[in-house]
Amino acid sequence: MKELEKNISEVLNRLKNAQGLVFMLDFDGTLSPIVLTPEIAYLPEATKRILSELKKYFYVAIISGRELADIKEKVGLKDLIFAGNHGLEWQIEKEKKAVKIPFAIKKSMAGARKKFNNLLPKYSGLLLYDKRFSFTVHYRKLSQKQKRIFLKEAQKIIDSIKKTG
Repeated sequence: MKELEKNISEVLNRLKNAQGLVFMLDFDGTLSPIVLTPEIAYLPEATKRILSELKKYFYVAIISGRELADIKEKVGLKDLIFAGNHGLEWQIEKEKKAVKIPFAIKKSMAGARKKFNNLLPKYSGLLLYDKRFSFTVHYRKLSQKQKRIFLKEAQKIIDSIKKTG
């Protein structure tokens, strides 16, 4: 990003002739550094300046596994296209849309969420984030030994869901 920021004027001049260009960028690990927990992720000021400059000339879409409201808040810029929950919900200008999730899938997700939630007391540092349309289990705070044990338990949960739906 430092090189891009240093040469942004030259890059923009070259790209301005391109037609229909859309920048589609992920947040965690691309625009934001990977951090210990998702809530402390942030958009560096230099990256925010680059996005502000890009959006003057091109469409800029931020696509994330985060919930739509969360990613919009983390980025903190208007006039961008946002897709949250890996595209299950999105906003383009003032129009917000979301995929309709069938009841059977919602029920299956609720069961899976409950099973993973039951593991939280067993693993100090295990985090579960409910994102309305999906959920995420973060285990990067676990020790290597705990990770191995947790991943085996998680695989059992996944296998049982595959069998029962």
